[in-house]
Amino acid sequence: MNESQMNLPLGRVLKKRGMKKAYDAEAEYFKFTARNAITVLAAQKSELTSNDLWRMMPEGVCPKHPNSVGAIFRWAASAGIIESTGRIAPSEKITSHASLVLVWRSKIFQGGKS
Repeated sequence: MNESQMNLPLGRVLKKRGMKKAYDAEAEYFKFTARNAITVLAAQKSELTSNDLWRMMPEGVCPKHPNSVGAIFRWAASAGIIESTGRIAPSEKITSHASLVLVWRSKIFQGGKS
């Protein structure tokens, strides 16, 4: 890989652009359901991952594109509901083959189970 392929600021811009594109193209029902699920999870748990979101989503409610899930978490972060811990955990979804997902900290946790 040569130096012209290395540009972290540009990579961040392109990531943000791709997340917005995935979010904007997603079905409103999925976005509504996922936003509500993350908000409920963040009120109930001190930390959460996409594993928690998938457990809470109704059967058959799936995104058009897998990147939409990350975009939903970014929405929740920009809304002040969650923030990244900087940690990762393995995905429990079989189709994700134990890939790594971010661990998010709730900013609205109300106590109880975590």
